[in-house]
Amino acid sequence: MGADKVFIRSSEGVDVMSIVNNAEEFFKLIFSNWTRWGEDVMPYHRGAWVRLYGVPLNAWNVNFFKLCVFNCGRFLRADSCSADKDRLDFAWVLIATHDLDIIKSVARVLVDGVLVEIKTVEEWGYAMGEDTCLFEEDTETTASQTDYEERNADPEVCRNAEILISSLYRRLSCKPVMFFLARLFGGVEVWSTESCEHVLWCHGRFTKSGEEFSVANVYAPCNDGEKQRLWDLFSARIQLLVGRRVCVCGDFNAVRTVDERRSARGGSNSLDHIPFNRFIDDNNLIDLPLSGRKFTWFKGDGLSMSRIDRFLLSGEWCLALPNCMQVARLRGLSDHCPIVLSANEEDWGPRPSRMLKCWRDVPGYNVFVRDKWNSLQVDGWGGYALKEKLKMIKAALKEWHSAHVQNLPSRIESLKARLTDLDQKGEDEVLSEDEIVELHGVSSDIHSLSRMNVSICRHRRNAISVIQVEEVTLEGVDPIRQVVFSHFASHFKATNVERPRVGTLQFKRLNQLESSSLTKPFSEAEVKSTVWDCDSFKSPGPDGINFGFIKYFWAELRGDVMRFISKFHQNGKLTKGINSTFIALIPKIDSPQRLNDFRPISLVGSLYKILEKVLANMLRLVIGRIISESQTAFVKDRQILDVDWGYLDDVMGRMSFLVLWRKWIKECVCTATTSVLVNGSPMEEFPLGRGIRQGDPLSPFLFLLAAEGLNVMMEAAVARNLFMGYSVGERDPVSVSHLQFADDTLLLGVKSWANVHALRVVLVLFETMSGLKVNFHKSMLVGVIIPDSWLGEAASALCCKVGKIPFLYLGLPIGGDSRRLGFWEPMLARLKTRLSGWKS
Repeated sequence: MGADKVFIRSSEGVDVMSIVNNAEEFFKLIFSNWTRWGEDVMPYHRGAWVRLYGVPLNAWNVNFFKLCVFNCGRFLRADSCSADKDRLDFAWVLIATHDLDIIKSVARVLVDGVLVEIKTVEEWGYAMGEDTCLFEEDTETTASQTDYEERNADPEVCRNAEILISSLYRRLSCKPVMFFLARLFGGVEVWSTESCEHVLWCHGRFTKSGEEFSVANVYAPCNDGEKQRLWDLFSARIQLLVGRRVCVCGDFNAVRTVDERRSARGGSNSLDHIPFNRFIDDNNLIDLPLSGRKFTWFKGDGLSMSRIDRFLLSGEWCLALPNCMQVARLRGLSDHCPIVLSANEEDWGPRPSRMLKCWRDVPGYNVFVRDKWNSLQVDGWGGYALKEKLKMIKAALKEWHSAHVQNLPSRIESLKARLTDLDQKGEDEVLSEDEIVELHGVSSDIHSLSRMNVSICRHRRNAISVIQVEEVTLEGVDPIRQVVFSHFASHFKATNVERPRVGTLQFKRLNQLESSSLTKPFSEAEVKSTVWDCDSFKSPGPDGINFGFIKYFWAELRGDVMRFISKFHQNGKLTKGINSTFIALIPKIDSPQRLNDFRPISLVGSLYKILEKVLANMLRLVIGRIISESQTAFVKDRQILDVDWGYLDDVMGRMSFLVLWRKWIKECVCTATTSVLVNGSPMEEFPLGRGIRQGDPLSPFLFLLAAEGLNVMMEAAVARNLFMGYSVGERDPVSVSHLQFADDTLLLGVKSWANVHALRVVLVLFETMSGLKVNFHKSMLVGVIIPDSWLGEAASALCCKVGKIPFLYLGLPIGGDSRRLGFWEPMLARLKTRLSGWKS
């Protein structure tokens, strides 16, 4: 009947119960019980294989397995590997159960006076496959599991446990990597695998392309000395594989930064990130950003976690698969998250085309551009004509590019083969003059084409494959594009708020000569100087035009550019499309999970940048007259999202800027539209309703004008004795109340509740008036020789947190000891991050 029930009937029409009762002693040898059959008598047990996680080595036996599954069903048997201790990552047990649901339970069992947690989980389907990692030594907690095992377990089992589990881990983990390669490249041929301590190497080639690859699956030891020895052996091996596509993956038992490890004690003294980073840098390996999770290993107490699993790729690998990314999946029962190396081949939409520096290396480029430009005829206003001509020349160059630089890798390989033939011939005999000329020509062609190939393939995007919104994880093209669009369209939408006017604030003012100098006609020398100040080979804006193209063909473009600039000077209007912007999402942290983990960076077009840089150069000459000394600088590439345009215009009016100048600025900031780039593809365009953009050369100066309102308010508070600053010096004391560095501001004063109340009023009033958001939650109140109790109350009144000396300001510790290495660590870490970015 199923399970352990048997149905007995007689073919002779005799009552079966009578037969059984008459032969009771016999039937007791076979059955434990019997009853007359009825419709309600059904089998109620089923067989189920379950896994037992967390079984201590000193309790690893069949009797303990029976105890663990007692509440789930009746123990039938354990598999031979579990019973014979051939595997120690989990016990595999067959039980009989009447529960029709998938079994998943947790039991706490007392073993030798220690309470241990045993997880019982039924094995079903692919989701319950092998664990990503089967062993982890916890170096971050005071209790050592290894010590406990050595004291209670069989010494021979303890010595071999790590080797057994590490071997099993490597054997299991190699298969998914090979499957991934086979899917991407239409098959792989593995001609050798070799296993050494902590590493499994696989060498082979891709079936279609014939290119060789090497994959190393790592299970690093926990001991720092053994890890260093592994890094040294690894480095020597990788140096022999230069030029080959190399992938190193697995559990490295090391992190790259201290932020990648979090322990129950709140910090870790481990310095394993230093040799690990040195190993990565010395071998030019690339560590891609991790999507989906910030950490990959979890102890289970909710406090200890780290990112010790990753893929490290060679430059050749990234050239072949420029869209690769690491994605962390759901952890499940393992203490590690599975890490997937994804090629991200989803269709995110068309990507904007851009001019490439390498085009100039192709013969015929100059003649083609000049002839094509001179043949273009577009009627209309200056800005419109120039925009359309640049659009047409870019489209023509795109076709020309396809015809002249297609199939670069095969062309490079054929040239290399010819170079090898000439070298071998030169070893045996003297080359002819024609062959010597060809030899030099082939070398030059290989160099040019290789640079072109690298320029095309090196372009790496900050890909987004997974995003979390309100604790919900979103994947796929449509959900991610929709949530990104909604987030930024709402963020840049203008707010209908009645704001206080600046009419009563006393700003510094320009004189008539200074204000008139801002609206004088633009000269060709000023425009040309502006163009030559820009980077030649960046073209991130929507038009895709780089300044190298404008400089190189200035003689042809000069007339059209000056007509565009002059027309703007006359009527203060911009053609639709010139003020379009891309927003690139740059991760603020190593493993971004939410949209707030990305910094939106605006990418403006080349024509708009020329115009704004001309205006910025003019404003630069007079801004020192109207900005106080307390404002020292503007952080380059900072995006200021919340400036209210009406407030900015009022401030310029109070500073005596002419109406024409204010009209120009209003046209520049109020007509901007933008499109967010998601994995390199622009989304639907929407208007910007507030804020000033990074990438706009005017933005630094416009923000200084906006932030001057805070300076004026603080000076007024000090002048009326509402706020008392801090005096510096003994003979001729100087009172300092505030210092401004872009949107990072230091407010200094004596200890008093009057100062606390005045600060709160000034900051809230400035926020309401300007639209700039004061982030009280990130702000700190720091005291010098002030009781903590008073600081806590004052911080509560200001809605900020209490800080301590030393604290970070502009990336450097304030109040720290500059003679100590720790003082410079933030700067060194930032420099190292930037240098590693250049490498990758």
